[in-house]
Amino acid sequence: MDSNCPFCQTLVVPGEQKICPVCQVTHHKGCWLEHSGCTTPGCSQGPGGFLEDLRADKSSGAVPPEEPQESIPIRLPETPPVIQPESQLEPQLQLEPQPEPVSLPQPVQDTDQDPDKPRRKLGVLVSVGPGHPNFEHGVRLAAAAMQVGTEVYLYCLDDAVLGVNDNRLQSMRGAGLRLFGCEFARRNRKLPPDENAIYGGLTMLSDLAGATDRFISFN
Repeated sequence: MDSNCPFCQTLVVPGEQKICPVCQVTHHKGCWLEHSGCTTPGCSQGPGGFLEDLRADKSSGAVPPEEPQESIPIRLPETPPVIQPESQLEPQLQLEPQPEPVSLPQPVQDTDQDPDKPRRKLGVLVSVGPGHPNFEHGVRLAAAAMQVGTEVYLYCLDDAVLGVNDNRLQSMRGAGLRLFGCEFARRNRKLPPDENAIYGGLTMLSDLAGATDRFISFN
């Protein structure tokens, strides 16, 4: 039997009908879906009745309540430690290596020497100027030899003539040092003539080397 849809009040033709399973009222399928269920007031298939039945089922335990979801803590990545850059070392002053001190030969005094015999003679040749380590070594050797009673003959060649007037040499000269200088080297360096040393040529140097017991050069 054809009837009107209670929702739209129009005729429900076969094929478009939706019969409520509770109150048996015929609806259009579209009206049933639009109304979200039966339009009969108080019917449990209506929108309100369906929600009330759902609430009643939950309260009675028919529908198990939803379990609260456990919150998963979010762990933020730890802040990486700040690595302080290594402080740059201040550049250290590079000192030039100092030459190792040269151990000077020390003349040995012969305690058994007959005082009537002539003293030993030491010849020293210096060819470097004042301030050079070897100039200092030559002066120190001459002083050490004189302290043990050795006759010292010191010849200044080339730049060594610039140190003839060294206070130490002049003091030793007053104590007996035989001090010589190269005449050619003095003139070549335009040094004025003086009496602080005996100037001569290479022949004088050769004679000194042959007349002394030992001859040492500092170049």
